Amino acid sequence: MKKSLIYKILIQYQDLGQPKPALHIQGGPPSLLNETSIHFLSSLVDLHPCLYLDEIQAELEKYRGIIVSISMLIWALQKLDISHKTVSVRALECNDLE
Repeated sequence: MKKSLIYKILIQYQDLGQPKPALHIQGGPPSLLNETSIHFLSSLVDLHPCLYLDEIQAELEKYRGIIVSISMLIWALQKLDISHKTVSVRALECNDLE
């Protein structure tokens, strides 16, 4: 943690008696992927397990109107417990059904 953040928290504690609850401690802007977008992402991967990350990006932009980085997509897929191995298994199962 940066010293400046510690000082801000201490000043807020002195002024308010408690730290300001809306203080964003983790740094960076809030995530573009809200709960609805995460659900959309999960459904998209379930329906199309062979999509590449750039194709997922395009679908999110087209249907949800948000532009996210590849690293954020990877983070979101990890949070959904979807890995390359999981997608590969689903893809093979789809091929067996066809």
